[in-house]
Amino acid sequence: MVATSTPGAEAKETDRRPVAGATTATTPAVGTKFAWRSGRVPQLLWTGFRLNPDGGEVLLQVSADVELEPRPSKDGVVFVLKKCRAIRRIDQLPLETRFFASPVTRVSVRQRAADLEIAIALRQPSTAVPRKEAGPGGSWFWVLSFPAAADTTTTAVAEP
Repeated sequence: MVATSTPGAEAKETDRRPVAGATTATTPAVGTKFAWRSGRVPQLLWTGFRLNPDGGEVLLQVSADVELEPRPSKDGVVFVLKKCRAIRRIDQLPLETRFFASPVTRVSVRQRAADLEIAIALRQPSTAVPRKEAGPGGSWFWVLSFPAAADTTTTAVAEP
């Protein structure tokens, strides 16, 4: 019950019960496909790329702290954001970085069940160095640094 008042009248209590079967964006029903709106499931907020004097960095902003698992692949490296969702369709479009003087040529995001796969294609062998930073509004950034390496013969992944 919520107490309300109107000018010139006594305070009275009104019933503020939700309508049967209705849910709001802030409190979805348990088990609905919109559980991510309440913050229960971390989601990808932004993907970006930054050129450095000694290579490049792939930036991943997520709504909550998530685990990052590296996996090698034949033409680069794949990072898996555990239990994270890409909600917007635009977040799953590839990020073309081949025009920059960096080891990174392309960044692709793909939803795989409850996890997100971030596939990073490399122009030349490079060691990925991940680090985590706090972001605005309780979000987190995974920063994946790829320094340019002239005489490395294999692609390696440093553990986070």
